[in-house]
Amino acid sequence: MNKIRTELLEILKKNNIIFTEEPEWISCKNDKYRIYVIEQENILKYSWNEVPRTYFYDISYNNEMNGIHTVWIKSFEWDVERKKDILISGMLCDLGVIYNRYYGRQTIIEEINSKDAQKFLDENSFYGRRGASLTLGLRNKKTNELLMLMSFGSSHYARKKWDCEIIRAATKKYSQVVGGATKLFKHFLENYPQLQIGKDLININTILFYVDYDHKQGNSMPSLGYELHSYTGFGFHNYCIKDCVFGQEGTMFMRKPHKHQEIMQCIRNGEVVSICNAGNKVFIFDKSKNNKIDSNSQFVGE
Repeated sequence: MNKIRTELLEILKKNNIIFTEEPEWISCKNDKYRIYVIEQENILKYSWNEVPRTYFYDISYNNEMNGIHTVWIKSFEWDVERKKDILISGMLCDLGVIYNRYYGRQTIIEEINSKDAQKFLDENSFYGRRGASLTLGLRNKKTNELLMLMSFGSSHYARKKWDCEIIRAATKKYSQVVGGATKLFKHFLENYPQLQIGKDLININTILFYVDYDHKQGNSMPSLGYELHSYTGFGFHNYCIKDCVFGQEGTMFMRKPHKHQEIMQCIRNGEVVSICNAGNKVFIFDKSKNNKIDSNSQFVGE
C-alpha cells in the first residue's frame, strides 16, 4: 500500500509543484528537496532493534552535505490530522507555496497568555503546546488575529549550559510573516535582559534553539543571529505496538522522563518500541558575538 505517498503526490499536483518519483523518495526543486515516506506497514522496520540509531540522521546529514533538504513523513504522524495539516503547510512553504503573506509592519507585539498560546500552538506547531516562562506574539493590527509566536523558558535537556531556550516558534499555518521572527526576537533581546524562570531571575546572554531535523534544516536561523552548534545525531519516538497505558496500538507518544520506568516496563512487555528519528540541529544565539539580525527574516518555523 502507498496511501501516504498517493495523498502526497496529489497535494503536490494540486499546488503545481514539479516533482519526480524515485523508489525511496519524492524529489522536488531539481532534487534539492527529498521527501521520504514510511507507510504504516513498514514502521517497525525502523525501530532501534532493526536499524542503527543514526539511520535517519545519517541520510539527512549526507543529503544536507550535498545541498539536499530532507523531510521524513511517518505514518504515525501523518495519520494525526492536526500534524498532517502542519506537515503539509511546512512542506508547501519550503517549496515556495505560501497562501497568506503578511509583513512585520502590519503587526503589533504583545505578551500572550497561556490559554491563547496553547490554542495557537495546538493548531500551528507540530509538537503542540508546552509550558514557557514568557510567550510573545504578533497580532494583525487590523484584525487582531494572532499570526506568530515565540515562547521562552528553561531547556529541559541543557538547563545548566545555556541561559534559556526558544521553546516554540510557530507561524499561522500556510502563512508567512516577513520580518516577523526578527521583530519578535529583537523585542525579546531589547526588553528582557533578564527572564524569570521558575524561582530564578536569569541574565539572558545565550539562547538555545532546537531544529527538528526530521523535517527542517534551520536555514533561517542565521538570519536571526544564530550559529550552528551541533547535531544531536539521533532521537526517537515511543510507538505503541499494542494497546497499553500510554496509548492505543499504532499511536506515538513523546519522551516522558517522569514516566521512564513505566515506559521501560512497556518495552519489556512488548507493548512499546522506540522508532528512530533524525534528532535535532542545535543552534545557539550568543549576545557577546554581536551577530547581525536580518530585518527581513523569512522564518516560518523550524
